[in-house]
Amino acid sequence: LKANSQNLVCFAMAAQPVWLEVALLSGRTETIHAEAGTYVRQLKLDAGQLLHVSIATLSRRDGTLLEEMLTIEEAQLQPGEVLQATAANVRVEMEGEALRLLKLLDTDEPATINDCVYQVADLEVEGPEELEHLFQLILTKALSAPQTAAACTDMMCGLRERYAEIFQEEGCRPVKSTRLLLNVVQFNYEKLFDDPKGSIAQQKRNWWSGWMQVFGHLLMRRLIAVRVVGQVVHEMIGIKEEAPEKLPEEGMMQCTCELFELCGEFLDHTHHDLMENMFGRLTGLALAQKHSPADADNSPDSCAVYSPEIRRRVESLVHLRDVGWNNMFFAGPRLRALLGL
Repeated sequence: LKANSQNLVCFAMAAQPVWLEVALLSGRTETIHAEAGTYVRQLKLDAGQLLHVSIATLSRRDGTLLEEMLTIEEAQLQPGEVLQATAANVRVEMEGEALRLLKLLDTDEPATINDCVYQVADLEVEGPEELEHLFQLILTKALSAPQTAAACTDMMCGLRERYAEIFQEEGCRPVKSTRLLLNVVQFNYEKLFDDPKGSIAQQKRNWWSGWMQVFGHLLMRRLIAVRVVGQVVHEMIGIKEEAPEKLPEEGMMQCTCELFELCGEFLDHTHHDLMENMFGRLTGLALAQKHSPADADNSPDSCAVYSPEIRRRVESLVHLRDVGWNNMFFAGPRLRALLGL
């Protein structure tokens, strides 16, 4: 009964809007009304619109930075709590236009999406901080809406080509846009592992699908090295045999399948030996059986470590690879032609 009461309280809190105070160092303050399920990243954007600034970070009064991947409820923010905002050196007009265009990616119209890609790549950027901020906005969109990852990657590539080098101040050396982009990607990816216990927090697992799309598209556009993808696969499913209780979680198997569905053909053509090792690890895991008789009855499904869904997905990948990826439909014709596939 106590557990049920707690669940009802949590449900009631989640259903009610939460109001928060967001204050700048200058003393300007605005009240934000948001649902408990609103992500901190959206809270930042909404507060910035009201304060007419671009917000870099939000923190609690004790100085704890709020994680963008968390919702208001997950961050345990209390109604009426005052949050400290730091302003970024970014023009609000540029940020607002970028957000407007990124929102249009949710449409199913290819012509609109292509137009948005070109318009974002054509935005006027003033200095490295603005470009880095723009990369962050685009990456966040790709992670939160994985179906937009291809278009978001095209946007980042377009900005990288237009601003190969961008100057900070007169007399300073220019900053390479590729370095800015990779710094943003690395910083955000490493935040997945900032749990003190070394585990991936439950609320962050939803972002893994987005990361698979981002890494796959960046790899196929040769913006990240293959060894980076190899390291990512290692972190998800490991490289050696382990006891059943230490095997990768089912979600990590799903994500690895998603990555190979996207760029398996590319990896087979460019780094076949590495792909052979990673693929062998995945298929070996799919066949894993429970060691303890107490963990299984006599049916085949109950003996398997992973669900039938995972095993079927891996089996489909094996078949796809056996036929030379001839049925590959994850990369569009234009990208396949660009990659020489």
